[in-house]
Amino acid sequence: MDPAAHIGAVHLTIADLARSIRFYESRLGFTLRVQDDRTAWLGAGGADLLILSQSEHAPRARGTTGLYHFAILTPSRANLARSLRRLVATRTPLTGASDHGVSEALYLNDPDGNGIEIYRDRPRREWPFVGGRVNMGLDPLDLAALLADAADDDGGLAEGTIIGHMHLRVARIDEAERFYVGVGRRRRAAAAGRRARPERVRRRSAGRPRRRCDCRAARVGDRVVRSRRRHAGGARSVTQRHQIPARRRGAAATRYLADTICHP
Repeated sequence: MDPAAHIGAVHLTIADLARSIRFYESRLGFTLRVQDDRTAWLGAGGADLLILSQSEHAPRARGTTGLYHFAILTPSRANLARSLRRLVATRTPLTGASDHGVSEALYLNDPDGNGIEIYRDRPRREWPFVGGRVNMGLDPLDLAALLADAADDDGGLAEGTIIGHMHLRVARIDEAERFYVGVGRRRRAAAAGRRARPERVRRRSAGRPRRRCDCRAARVGDRVVRSRRRHAGGARSVTQRHQIPARRRGAAATRYLADTICHP
């Protein structure tokens, strides 16, 4: 697939258009661009990033294939910090917050249960490499330090914000991988006017569980949140400590986050 390819607008089917517009405007900082009776187009000063379509008879079916989350990529760490400050001010619960080494990310759900990630990428020169390969992590994000880097203004999403990626739930990984790799090959072949050559695809080793953060937190003080991570399939679980330094600046936000992040 062409390296210049990118995601355009994300289309979501929601149950209540007015409720969803309020959520995405007030809590995430989107700007409403156009609206009709059953559809709304939202952005961040440029092209549409999100299109909401109302359908009262299409409720989200949990535990099925489809969207896992869509990811909003902010232009800088200061912009990510501003998003976190807005979530704190509107008392919006988070479902997770992680430092992946290559990026820093916040996780939450919209009123219809659609998963959302808000993140910023680190410069490639700062990415951790092991044996010539990127070594992505799943460490707790220092929320207090991030809040301290928030820009002074209280504006919405910064111009330059884009949809960075989407994660999907699929029934069978191997079939989905063959489909999407095949689509990429066919598009390259059509563009080049020749048959695409086979490419090697890195596969996850057999028996190794795919990790995801499924946090359930309980308050144990103003400085620490304990969370539980479960490997897919319930193979095993570990308990991790989210260290949140208590600073004079943003102390109330720290206490709030300790109470709400990954709330039970």
